[in-house]
Amino acid sequence: MVINMAAGSSEAELQHVIERVIECGFQPHVTRGAERAIVAAVGSGGSRMALEALKAAPGVEDVVPIAHPFKLVSKQTKGGRTQVDVGGVMIGGEEAVVIAGPCSVESREQLFSTAHAIKEGEPAPSLEAKLLDGKPFSLAAASGKVIVVNFWATWCEPCRREIPLLQHLQREHAKDGIEIVGIAVDHRQEVAKYAEEHHIAYPLLVGEQGGLEMINALGMDTVLPFSVFADRAGRIVTLKIGELHPEEAEFILARILDLDQGRMDLAAAREQISAGIAQLNAARSPAAGSEPN
Repeated sequence: MVINMAAGSSEAELQHVIERVIECGFQPHVTRGAERAIVAAVGSGGSRMALEALKAAPGVEDVVPIAHPFKLVSKQTKGGRTQVDVGGVMIGGEEAVVIAGPCSVESREQLFSTAHAIKEGEPAPSLEAKLLDGKPFSLAAASGKVIVVNFWATWCEPCRREIPLLQHLQREHAKDGIEIVGIAVDHRQEVAKYAEEHHIAYPLLVGEQGGLEMINALGMDTVLPFSVFADRAGRIVTLKIGELHPEEAEFILARILDLDQGRMDLAAAREQISAGIAQLNAARSPAAGSEPN
């Protein structure tokens, strides 16, 4: 329920309504405008009939039931649009505003270059660089293994959440010939400190040189995190943009192992991965919530 106070109603009349809302078993939420105030009665255990009786209270213009969820952000409660000024740009005003950030595909050109990078038969870009410990590393030397190349940074929260999963995959799937390689788009000192604190056991590179070149070869900007999955033949099977979740990783690796063992071809593996990841994403997305009257 929303109690609309009349224009010019007094503070005493407003306080009386607030007290009555509490007595009726609801939590009052007051929104004050330039001319009038609105009191939203939030909760489900109180008496709606008692609230409706507030229509006769002094200073009350109307009592409006709200049947849909999220009443506190509805126009019936707030009366107008929510507007936020961000650096002189008004969000929520009359003009359309486009917001873009680094964790998104930035352009049509990037979208198509990414698609080109994972087209059928496209080999993973070559990569030769020094590991965090100074030892040389070559992606070509890992030929014959299933490779997961994970691009991350210490300052990226979704990247940090992936680390335990990647370590688990390295331990549990070593017998399957699966190799995890981390490429940090970050400062070497920060990466070394983080790797030591979290006991990261798989190979780590800092993307100051070769790592960034590989990002460019994939047609990607520094969108973090993202992971490249390649089969034993060195072909890119799929590219996961955003945080990698356990069920996604296991599903992708299972399809790649099926591919390597000849149970399906590359096109079928990609098709199943695409459909399976979409289903997992849909299942993981929270259902639209509801709010009691």
